[in-house]
Amino acid sequence: FFSALPPPPPPLWCDDAVVSETSLSVFDGVSDYVVVTPTENIGGANGLTIAAWVNRTTRTTRTHFPKPDDRLIDFGSGPATDNVILALYGTLAYEVYQVVAFDHNRSYSTFERISIDHKFTHLPAGVWTHIAVVHSPAGNVSLYVDGKLQASRSDMWLPKAVKRSGYWVGRSHEPNDPYFRGEMRDLFVSNSALDPAQLEQLREGKCTPKTPQLPPLPNSPPSPPSPPSLPPPPPCHCDDVVVSGGEEHQPDSMGIFSR
Repeated sequence: FFSALPPPPPPLWCDDAVVSETSLSVFDGVSDYVVVTPTENIGGANGLTIAAWVNRTTRTTRTHFPKPDDRLIDFGSGPATDNVILALYGTLAYEVYQVVAFDHNRSYSTFERISIDHKFTHLPAGVWTHIAVVHSPAGNVSLYVDGKLQASRSDMWLPKAVKRSGYWVGRSHEPNDPYFRGEMRDLFVSNSALDPAQLEQLREGKCTPKTPQLPPLPNSPPSPPSPPSLPPPPPCHCDDVVVSGGEEHQPDSMGIFSR
């Protein structure tokens, strides 16, 4: 008996993205950043996936601890205010901040982090690299680089599904943090945790539309018949021409404008 084939991976719905930016963005590391507008609040009990293709240049550093480098993504309402962060702290790191109230008038902000320990070995400068973070509903977090798992941790709290005022790409909400320097494209954010097969589909640029193509209606009217073909023209006897000549006309050129 042949063993049963494994089931196909569940489809990756394109429409599930709350942020999908496929265009190329170039960041100068000085003042360039992009503001995205999610279709709904980012975060919640169903998990989170953030992925993008990144081509970073030489990194910048600060002189004091912890020497944070380029901020890739910072979704928040100011410094340490329910932020969701993907950054290069000498390595690739993912952080989730929460504002916690401990009485009626006071609150404080705290965060949890996961990072890759191998510095920039897996994220070299001048090379297009696919990075992804998957945060499951159970609190398990996985960091992927070029489709390979590089770091994981458990029991990390999920981002709150709250409205944030600044969904920034390439810039930090901390005023002293440097901007991202490099290129980025195909930013994908979903309020769900993609499995490895779906993540591979995303990395390869494959996506299944949620709305399938509808088949033709069974009672559709038949197509009209084609017109009868015309008989061929009579043969041309060039020697019978009495007058030959005329003005030459060139076809007009047509310009194609791309948006």
